[in-house]
Amino acid sequence: MSARRKWFAALAVMVAVVGIGSVANASIPNSGTGLINACYNTDNGALRVIDTQIGQACRGVEQPLNWPSSGSRATS
Repeated sequence: MSARRKWFAALAVMVAVVGIGSVANASIPNSGTGLINACYNTDNGALRVIDTQIGQACRGVEQPLNWPSSGSRATS
């Protein structure tokens, strides 16, 4: 294996480890409020679950949605 391929392989492994660590650190539902936070895209109807505890937020064309992890009523 060439040095360039080894470098790219090492980089790919590092990116994967960081990605897995980020997912493992995510807190859904929110440990402070117990809510599941999401964003509804008003252009295409897509729903995206976010982790507000790590700074994720809705984008300009999205409306925030929050609901209790017990599954009762949604709030906006």
